[in-house]
Amino acid sequence: VNNCFTYLTEKNFIKKADKNYVLVDPIGLIEAISFFRNMKDLLLFEYESSYKKEDLEKKLPKKAVFCLESALAQYSNYYVSNTISIYLSKKEAAKLEKKLGVGIGNKTILKVFEEKPILSKKNKINEKLFTSKIQTIVDLTCDKKGAMADKLIEQLWPNRSFANKENNGFWKPSF
Repeated sequence: VNNCFTYLTEKNFIKKADKNYVLVDPIGLIEAISFFRNMKDLLLFEYESSYKKEDLEKKLPKKAVFCLESALAQYSNYYVSNTISIYLSKKEAAKLEKKLGVGIGNKTILKVFEEKPILSKKNKINEKLFTSKIQTIVDLTCDKKGAMADKLIEQLWPNRSFANKENNGFWKPSF
């Protein structure tokens, strides 16, 4: 744990403030995570179909956690995609792949990723599970699509310089 705090402090991701540490560069930290985590390494399978997006979503297990573009579309009113991205365990993914069979078409693409490590925070919205806003930003950055999350980043961290005089120069989360 000490090595972790030392690293984060040396890289100026966090600073000591009184008795606590404060996150001062969330974007830098997320970018650093992306050097060690690539979504392609977590991809279990990809399925191209002629289904409408809504119809394909109905075939997914309740345990599916929508991520990447699918989560981004939920959290913003500006993003629409024909891709469904979800997290599932390897076991659930194998069942789904067998159930779906051979994919034919190019109307909707389903990307199934291994939930690794298991997500600790999931948001339930309209009976569906989604990655948290921060996890969505991390995932998009790890998939080389961080720029897509720009509006979501602005929503979470309105002052991207992270220097807020009211907080003694430290960034404090707005969520």
